[in-house]
Amino acid sequence: MLLLTYFLSFLIIYKGTDASGCNQRLYDQESFVCVCDENTCDDFPPVEYPLKGTYKVITSSSDEFRFEEASGNFTDVSDGYARIFVNTSDPLQVMLGFGGAFTDATGINVAKLSSVLQGVFARQYFSENGLEYNLGRVPIGGCDFSTHPYSYDDYEGDVELANFSLTVEDYTYKIPLMKAAQQLSVDDYHFIATPWSPPSWMKTNGMFNGTGKLIPEMQQPWANYFVKFFDAYQEEGVTFYGFTVQNEPYAGSTDWDWNCCHFTAEDEKVFVRDYLGPTLQAAGYDDLKLLIGDGNLEIYPQFIENNINHWSTGWIDWNMALDLNGGPNWAFNYVDSPVIVNETSNEFYKQPMFYVLGHFSKFIPEGSAHIGSNINLLEPSSRNNLLELIGNPVGGIDSSSFIRPDGYVISVVLNTNTDAKTILLEDDLLATEFYTILPPKSIQTFIYTTNEVQL
Repeated sequence: MLLLTYFLSFLIIYKGTDASGCNQRLYDQESFVCVCDENTCDDFPPVEYPLKGTYKVITSSSDEFRFEEASGNFTDVSDGYARIFVNTSDPLQVMLGFGGAFTDATGINVAKLSSVLQGVFARQYFSENGLEYNLGRVPIGGCDFSTHPYSYDDYEGDVELANFSLTVEDYTYKIPLMKAAQQLSVDDYHFIATPWSPPSWMKTNGMFNGTGKLIPEMQQPWANYFVKFFDAYQEEGVTFYGFTVQNEPYAGSTDWDWNCCHFTAEDEKVFVRDYLGPTLQAAGYDDLKLLIGDGNLEIYPQFIENNINHWSTGWIDWNMALDLNGGPNWAFNYVDSPVIVNETSNEFYKQPMFYVLGHFSKFIPEGSAHIGSNINLLEPSSRNNLLELIGNPVGGIDSSSFIRPDGYVISVVLNTNTDAKTILLEDDLLATEFYTILPPKSIQTFIYTTNEVQL
């Protein structure tokens, strides 16, 4: 993890600006960050998509490239390290999109930047010149990435929720950034709500954290709380696509350090079936989508491809911005983020993971279909290692492929090896293939079409 508070005590190397416009800075690590300030920040304008028989490739690597764009032609080839076979004629699940979390910490850090740089930050994530995020995870109340534990009704025993109200965190940090996302997004922006903990007085241990569950008699008040939340945000002009029942529902079964509430699968089933579902329906929220898979996976980019290759329809990252310590976090659970904000110098740093996420979010819009792909290792020493790709790197190579609503094929290929690899890519609807060289520790997004395209 790239927590810059530790790096600042080491050697800082300024590398200058590369061809993509990245203002490189190296904090004595194996890769560099791209610095954004009021005067410079590399962006990523829409790519001009290729004609049939040609392809575009976007490359990011550990040691050199950030969103480097190149073109090539399809040709007959036979030699290489591995062949990726893309099964375009067999579409699988339809994708919803990619995005990040609108935590208090994200909003707090963005608010520390100048107004000019706040706009730059928003465009980097949400606009057509940025990552084009279209999904957002929104905590219902506080989480560990808040400055203190809180709920929207901290009045003991208020089962009627007469004192329910949004907080300064919503009005100052969450809602303004959410509205910026809505305004900048090319397509509809989908927000997904998630609670970390009910009010402490609704739990068996009377605490936001620790070992605790929802008191059975509080199931209806807790369901009503969801409705109050959706009502309050709707009054502010923000509507939700869906929700999850509980962040990391396994948390709270042990002495957890931050906001949690333990739910077993049976607990969730009963709560949704008998309380939350009927309550949302009665309040007119029956169109909200109930999402599952609300766990915590943080390894890039293998987990993204692994999840998608196992039928997931999207990926929502965690905090979009943290400070030099990896916070704020009231439970001292400091972690990493695609963007690190340096309040003192009024600048922010786009880390390698920012670009990794963009290799997916920028090119795979809502409505794209995941399509099958598999890898055949071609080198003689590896030919006995023919494996169908199911999310585990084959010979250090991983891949996921998609067909967009406009008919273009997207193939995201990862090279985890420390040396360059020659890869052949073949599509089942094309009579030819092409080859490319994957730099060491790199990720590439390929764009091509199997149809004649009139531009």
